[in-house]
Amino acid sequence: MQLLFEEPMVFVCRTDHVLAGRSRFRLADVATEDLVGLPPGFGLRTLVDDALHAVGVSARTQYEVPAGFAAIAELVRNGLGTAFMPRSEAHRLDGLASIALTDPLLWQVYLASRPMDQLTAATSVLAEMILEAAVGARKKSKSVRGGT
Repeated sequence: MQLLFEEPMVFVCRTDHVLAGRSRFRLADVATEDLVGLPPGFGLRTLVDDALHAVGVSARTQYEVPAGFAAIAELVRNGLGTAFMPRSEAHRLDGLASIALTDPLLWQVYLASRPMDQLTAATSVLAEMILEAAVGARKKSKSVRGGT
């Protein structure tokens, strides 16, 4: 397995939500929040549930949406709960507040494959293209963030 990219998760809520004005959000602060999220078994759902459990909070996921972040955002916009999502996804959504987490929670995406020398020629080329694209995206992301 090779890491393609990682990015921080953020807390997402309506702009009129009581937490919307905060610059940072502690995972433990979600104890009373109704959440909108992905169904059990999805990697991001497991990531969030495990992180909440680690700080002593049981996730109150009221709505489970397998359709993706746009559908989750629509439920949040309509006041049905709050959510956690990768920062890049949250920044694409209009009309919602995204709040950085004080407790680091990283979404990591890996390329899982057999060792490169065991791949077919076509699969090897595809894997190399994916890895090169991920390196390019990381470089672009670092330059946009100011070299961090």
